[in-house]
Amino acid sequence: MPKKALFSLAATTALILAATPATQAQSTPGSPAAEAAATSKSNEGRLRQLPAKTGCVADRSRKNKRCTKVRALKTPGPIKGSRAIAVSPDGKHVYVASQASNAITVLNRNRKTGALKQSKQRHGCISLNGSSKCRSAVGLAGPNSLTITPDGRHLYVSSQTAKSVTAFTRDKKTGRLTQLTPDGCWTTVPLDGCGAARGLVDPDVIITDPDGRHIYVGSFIGGSVATFDRDPKTGSLQQPSGSAACVAEGLPGCAPGRALQGTEGLTTSRDGNTIYTASAISNAIAILQRNVTGGLSQADDSSGCMTNGPTTNCLTGRSLVKADALVTAPNGRDLYATTLGSKSISSFRMGPNSTLQQKPGIEGCLVNQGAANCRFGLKMSSPEGAVVSADGRNVYVVSYKPGTIAVLDRDPRDGSLKQKAGNERCLAGDEVKGCIQARALAGATTIANSPNGKHIYVTASKSDAISVFKRIGAKRKQ
Repeated sequence: MPKKALFSLAATTALILAATPATQAQSTPGSPAAEAAATSKSNEGRLRQLPAKTGCVADRSRKNKRCTKVRALKTPGPIKGSRAIAVSPDGKHVYVASQASNAITVLNRNRKTGALKQSKQRHGCISLNGSSKCRSAVGLAGPNSLTITPDGRHLYVSSQTAKSVTAFTRDKKTGRLTQLTPDGCWTTVPLDGCGAARGLVDPDVIITDPDGRHIYVGSFIGGSVATFDRDPKTGSLQQPSGSAACVAEGLPGCAPGRALQGTEGLTTSRDGNTIYTASAISNAIAILQRNVTGGLSQADDSSGCMTNGPTTNCLTGRSLVKADALVTAPNGRDLYATTLGSKSISSFRMGPNSTLQQKPGIEGCLVNQGAANCRFGLKMSSPEGAVVSADGRNVYVVSYKPGTIAVLDRDPRDGSLKQKAGNERCLAGDEVKGCIQARALAGATTIANSPNGKHIYVTASKSDAISVFKRIGAKRKQ
């Protein structure tokens, strides 16, 4: 062989050998280097905050010149309450539970740009006793979660301080909310203008079933899920009699349940046959079966719940410490749970007959800073809320401290999650390095999609603000 060829071969071999240790280190399963290298380079679903004052709205009491000023927006999306913001099905309005304002903030939405603006008239908000120049309502002390029915006609709110559920009709043109009379308020404590209810010890989260005929309310203290029947025409609520009114762990008058302590997240299967709860004290997901009348029951065997680590009569899961918010994918097969204690988002596959199975290996959890047998993630030190994009291609996770949005790519085929690479992996304030800069995110807790899948809205309880983002490269809704 010619000397020149021999020299070339030797040099190439030396380069390969020199690179081998680094390559092996990067490929170590579960290592931060390996997971960082494996993050997606896709441009789909990147987030950019809208420019100037269109990028956020903040309570008028805040000295914030970078956001549009609105009223009745103090402590939007409190740390208890995983569904504090909702976009109406027609995309015209955004509604926010503002705990310290004792109000529901009503914001007009530009369906093209995603920007938010509040009406100067009183219908721009509804509050306890009409404070903050809002329309008046009863039972709105400490609102923390809300839900809009699929037909967009009614909105329901859970309020922690009042221990209540309140019901409103929605004007589809103006967004105005009007409390129902009667049946516009239900509570477990004596309160003028409200009816008596059960299972609302500390109402935290509220959802509507897919057919709009029932409302379900999870209570943190008391570990319960209360059921209300809804009249689709009038929007009025009635609670079933007897133990059918609620399922609880140790609460008198309710059907017995387990793994329900600290119920903080609720979601349904796409067919509506199953209700899933995230239970922060039980470190669990409870699985409740729903009958044709809307009533809930729990299986006696292990299929009725999944807990963090082995527990009697429950399935065994991972990274479920202080389970918080639950979201389902548009395909109706994948379920995701944020977990404050595990600092993760955990992934599950929903099967027939209410079954639930955590995805195997590192696909089963994406954990802040890495953990054994989980995928590596960043900027999820205190994950509170999450949302799957309308096209199913991304999952966004918001963290309370220091106020971040983690941007994850989702494989629509198997539901697996990977964080984006580089600065695109997260959005945060100036004080957080390695992320795209964003503003008004302190105390981020809940997050919502627009119906067309082009915009994302985040409540920031410590900023008294709602931040608005555009999805770059968003696909059509699936």
